[in-house]
Amino acid sequence: MQNIGSLTREKIYIQPQTSPKEAKKAEPSQKAQFNRNEILLGSLSAIGLIGLSAVIISQRGRLNKLTSEIEKLKKAPHNTNQIINTEKQEEKLLSYEILPLEKTALYKDFADAKTSFLDFIATTKESASKVKEFLFGITSNSQNAAKFIEEIIKNPRETTHNLNILKEKSGGIKNLTEWLQATGGYQEAYNKYIKEKAPSMTIDEMLKLSPNWHLYILEKKMKKLAFGELPKEFQALGDYTHFVKWLASMRHEYRKGEKLIKEYSGHYMEIEPMKTGLSGKYPLKIQFIDKETHSPKSKPYILKIQEHCGCENNPFAKESIAYRSDSVFINAQLDYYLNLHNCKNTTKFHYFDYESNSGLYDFVNGETCVNTQNILLGNNLVKDLNLLGIHYNDVCATNLVKDGETYKIIDIGDSSFIDPLRPGVKGLQFEVPNWCGISAPNYAMLLKQ
Repeated sequence: MQNIGSLTREKIYIQPQTSPKEAKKAEPSQKAQFNRNEILLGSLSAIGLIGLSAVIISQRGRLNKLTSEIEKLKKAPHNTNQIINTEKQEEKLLSYEILPLEKTALYKDFADAKTSFLDFIATTKESASKVKEFLFGITSNSQNAAKFIEEIIKNPRETTHNLNILKEKSGGIKNLTEWLQATGGYQEAYNKYIKEKAPSMTIDEMLKLSPNWHLYILEKKMKKLAFGELPKEFQALGDYTHFVKWLASMRHEYRKGEKLIKEYSGHYMEIEPMKTGLSGKYPLKIQFIDKETHSPKSKPYILKIQEHCGCENNPFAKESIAYRSDSVFINAQLDYYLNLHNCKNTTKFHYFDYESNSGLYDFVNGETCVNTQNILLGNNLVKDLNLLGIHYNDVCATNLVKDGETYKIIDIGDSSFIDPLRPGVKGLQFEVPNWCGISAPNYAMLLKQ
């Protein structure tokens, strides 16, 4: 999981090393620093010219051109009444003391309001220093923190909205970051909450929460690690793991563009190898057919099988392959997470089986019409996926297709999972790997939504 520092590289506040038991002193205000990126984004927002998703502000040569366009728009007749403020007041880091929630300045108002934590924070007119104190009061107590966490992560698509509320009410990004990361703050509370809750959660509940669980944590839930639900056509085959291993044993027969007719356990199927990627897995298009006429008896499926490279009988080597970027295991976690939230930008995921290291999906006969490798432009086509905290790094024509009026990612690997309200928990979760050489967090994608 990315922490908030990787989302706001130029704005991140590095917490000073002070004792958490002492009230922190506010830093004296300093002269505002000139930040061209902040001015550019503020100007674009004020004019309504274009969203951040349509430009790459960090590329050299683009900034001057965009700044020039802004200057033209500032002089245009329809913008004559608008004032673009290119000076940003330096944010003040507010002092705080960790108090029991009942002793915070806002507790009585909160109790009288008889509303949720977030609704109260969103509507209060009290000072940012009191809100910051109130937030630390919530997260410093496990019981209160659990109620707050369940409330604020209930709808992952609201993360950006909720963070903006907390940022505004607590006094800005520095104060929000301090509460997220300091002793007695959100990260610490979230760690305790997940560690207490995870043992009683089902795999589906865990993967609906976040898509980055360690393999051994999931394996503890069942003797044979698998999640999702097999379609009836595959249930009829009997031992699914044996079936996939049978397919894998014919690896030398597969040629892209050539279809094979095979029979397994009395069931006939057409097998078509698809384009093999560079990350150690190969996809097969499988369609069950009539024995005599060869006419389709089912919709087509995609079975992704992980290359074992001779390590089938070595559990440590097999585990290492599972943690590779864009592996079948990581693909399955990401896709199932998105499916559990009914994301419209992903394919239908059916089943993951670790013993055979395979994932089963619907086949999407989409149109490959994306002619870009620009991750900002690509992600702008899959906004629902972004709202769920997944930002795609491997944008290209073969991975992003148009299905009707909707764009879908058919190979989700090399994504980033970004959600400061669902940060990684040490020992239970991992940072999703990315081997693309380019990364969405570098463009602070979360801030553009």
